[in-house]
Amino acid sequence: RDQWDGINGAPKTVSVSADGPVGSYMKAFRKVAIGLSAGNEKAGVENNTILKAYYAYRIRLKKSVLSFGLSGGANLYSAGYSDLNLYQQNDPNFSYNIKNAVLPNFGAGAYWYSNKYYAGFSVPNLLEDYYDKKEVKINNKIARQIRGYYLSGGYVFRLNEIIEIEPQLLARYAVNSDYRLPFNCDINITAIALERFMAGLTYRTDKSIEFIVHVQATKKLNIGYAYD
Repeated sequence: RDQWDGINGAPKTVSVSADGPVGSYMKAFRKVAIGLSAGNEKAGVENNTILKAYYAYRIRLKKSVLSFGLSGGANLYSAGYSDLNLYQQNDPNFSYNIKNAVLPNFGAGAYWYSNKYYAGFSVPNLLEDYYDKKEVKINNKIARQIRGYYLSGGYVFRLNEIIEIEPQLLARYAVNSDYRLPFNCDINITAIALERFMAGLTYRTDKSIEFIVHVQATKKLNIGYAYD
């Protein structure tokens, strides 16, 4: 993902993941699934590499599936604050650099889905790691991660034999004993044609809009493009 193209230090994200069920492929439904992911995020002077492993246990209900998941991994975080052009040159909040801080973490979540709807809740980072415990304290505090909570849901409405409409919602909230980030929400509406071609519009409550198009090229390959 390449945001704000042409602006120096704009956010850039690269990620790759793989997942699948465990057990004999002859079974129509397999309860256990595992996965791996790796990614890198760059924004300004920050560089964050993320490695994670996933485990899910799925329960088959009458017309849907309920899945519980766990994740574990670590972030490799760096921040070159000395490269910033500060308005206040001696600002103590930016008087040090962070180099390859290892931030281990765990996550948990639940996901309920069928062919027509889905709903999920997750806490990807249960731990609130300190970025660098050796750093100089600012106002007797040390910079640390904030635990985030995510709630999502969607439903597919069939208009006719060709067109379907899927409204979706993703809500995010992050808070700890010291900070509370603004509540943020993505509201999406997607039109689906022939269960293969998709075009959508997302509004984020942080005052941004995103246009999305997808093509289900094959049963296992989806190609998409988004513009913020």
